[in-house]
Amino acid sequence: MQDTNSRQFELTAPIVIKRRRKQKKSKSFEEAVRVERHVTKAMARVIGATDAGFGAFRRSRKKSQKRESARYAMDIIPNLLDASAVTMRGVSVVPVDLMKAFYTRRTSKLVRKTVKSASRAVSRALVG
Repeated sequence: MQDTNSRQFELTAPIVIKRRRKQKKSKSFEEAVRVERHVTKAMARVIGATDAGFGAFRRSRKKSQKRESARYAMDIIPNLLDASAVTMRGVSVVPVDLMKAFYTRRTSKLVRKTVKSASRAVSRALVG
C-alpha cells in the first residue's frame, strides 16, 4: 500500500477548463430594439402632450366658469385653441424621435449612395 503523501502528487488526467463563448447578438435584433425604444419614446411624448393639452383645457374652462356660470360655453373655441397650442408644443419633437428611430447608419449609407449616383447621372446627362 502507498501512503497518503505519495497519492497527493499523482496526476491521473489533466484538468481542462472550458470557456463558455459569448453568444453573439444579431445586428437586426439590436436595430429592432433601438427602433422600438425611439418609437416608444415618441408615443410617450404624444400621450404626455395630449394630457397636458387636456389639463390646459380644463384649467381655462374653470377660469371661464369662475367669471360667469354660462361663460365657459361661449369660451369653448378659445379654450380649445389654447389646449391645442399646448399639445402642439409637446408633439413638435415627435418627428425628430421618429427620424432617429428609422434613420440608421445603414439608411444614411443608402441615401448617400443614392444621392451620389443620382448626381452622377444628372451631370452625365447635362454634359453628354
